[in-house]
Amino acid sequence: MIVRAKLNHFGHTAGTMESLNLDFPLLPYTFVTNPIRMATQELELILSRQLAECLKQAMFLTDTAGNLVYYNEGAEEILGQKFSDTGPMPVEVWATLFKPLTLEGVPMPPEDLPLVCTLQSQNPHHGSFSIRSLNGELYTLTVTAIPLHGRGNRFLGAMALFWKET
Repeated sequence: MIVRAKLNHFGHTAGTMESLNLDFPLLPYTFVTNPIRMATQELELILSRQLAECLKQAMFLTDTAGNLVYYNEGAEEILGQKFSDTGPMPVEVWATLFKPLTLEGVPMPPEDLPLVCTLQSQNPHHGSFSIRSLNGELYTLTVTAIPLHGRGNRFLGAMALFWKET
């Protein structure tokens, strides 16, 4: 059986179930993903994604290169777009896509973002900044980013928990 799906510019399925254009019906709660990428992810990253899916708190998950692996529903509300529509993306894209600004309103270089700092140092980082979401809303966020280490102290990436300041 051949599965055909519309892919976003990162090579992953995107859009609603209707937009997948499959030759067969999907059962509820079934989704199409890139089996090669899933197979190459570390177990700890897969489990971290599972944790993110259970949290209401906004969460971003990256691999060691800073590639966005996943963001959850809480993050979707803040970022203004569903993960199923954006899919994974490299750090060069996500670090600028949401237009981070300092609290003074000055564009923030990607290397100053807590998650990027954590990826570079493999240490936790915390900070506040503003973003312009993909739906045009301006939010001030507080972010705590932590490194992910697997068995044998292997560095696997990082996760960031974040929330809107009121």
